[in-house]
Amino acid sequence: MTGAPTVDTVIEIKRQVTAMLERAGFPLRTFAANNMDIIDDVPLDDREKIINLDDTDYIKTLGLRWSPSTDDFFFCYNGPPVSRKTTKRSILSQIAALFDPLGLLNPLIVSGKILMQQLWEPKLDWDESVPQDIYTQWRAFQDHLCLINNIQIPRYVPINNTTEIHAFADASTRAYGACIYLVTRMEKETSSALLCAKSRVAPTKQVSLPRLELCAALLLAELLQSVVAIFSPNLNNIHCWTDSLIALC
Repeated sequence: MTGAPTVDTVIEIKRQVTAMLERAGFPLRTFAANNMDIIDDVPLDDREKIINLDDTDYIKTLGLRWSPSTDDFFFCYNGPPVSRKTTKRSILSQIAALFDPLGLLNPLIVSGKILMQQLWEPKLDWDESVPQDIYTQWRAFQDHLCLINNIQIPRYVPINNTTEIHAFADASTRAYGACIYLVTRMEKETSSALLCAKSRVAPTKQVSLPRLELCAALLLAELLQSVVAIFSPNLNNIHCWTDSLIALC
């Protein structure tokens, strides 16, 4: 998956990558684009089949769904598999099925991570029924999973010479995380977009909240470093935020 500022640039990327892999015996296929001019020369058999569901067209890409017509990413949860009992194996299987490489679902994913951590504490067998308290938490979590079907994230994030990076870090006693927004000022409006996020569960061994706040700041620094490396030297206006005075000091 890639993109470029102009259609001609994307066409040239497609031409070069296709030729390079063709020489190695790897013919590319299942092309898709949000502008049909890009794949106008691609035979129909080599284009990705577009699925239409509930008046929304989409293709599956890297575990996500992408609508070429609206240029949005969205997610899908098909419901739990038919199972007689809730076990460690069945819970971990469903949580692992939530593929979210950019961290756009992190508020949801981190709840699943915390639940996974709790599953290891009782030292259950893989196919043993989970305790009642974990089962209750899992059912409540599961009931909300279907709501991710309503989330749509625009793929395109506008960037120009005014674009600012605003990066946030925070922690609780259960988990800590970081997220990065791009803010771009245009002639008539200002655009703010979540670019990526990351979270981690706090260790089972008790750790002080100030230390977890520092862990969150470190996580943010590492995430920010990877983002700046991609956009540099175009983005230099960077602001990092935390509400922890200890972490700031």
